Amino acid sequence: MYELSTPFLNGAWIVSRCNGPSWLVVLSGGGLVLSFFTVRLLVGPFYVYKVWMDLLYPRLDMVVLSFAAYFYTISSAILSVLNVFWFYKIIQFALRASGKSTKAGQSKSS
Repeated sequence: MYELSTPFLNGAWIVSRCNGPSWLVVLSGGGLVLSFFTVRLLVGPFYVYKVWMDLLYPRLDMVVLSFAAYFYTISSAILSVLNVFWFYKIIQFALRASGKSTKAGQSKSS
């Protein structure tokens, strides 16, 4: 599920490295931002929550080891924080590429 944003990441990387047309760079970058946000930050945590609830409150026909439940919970939390961090970096890069962001104390001409 989370990997639905990967083709857009690869496409954006290839287009930017091959000096593709600017409209294609914007289109692939926009697809990356939209898919990453939708899949990894909106929909993904919902499915993680559903699996976590199944691990926390297993059905009668489901045997769950406590180690597996703890491992899944901890790793999901770490990966969710990492997804937020990477989305921040993607937005930061997009702003820098569009010329709308400069670091404090620097001017655009330098």
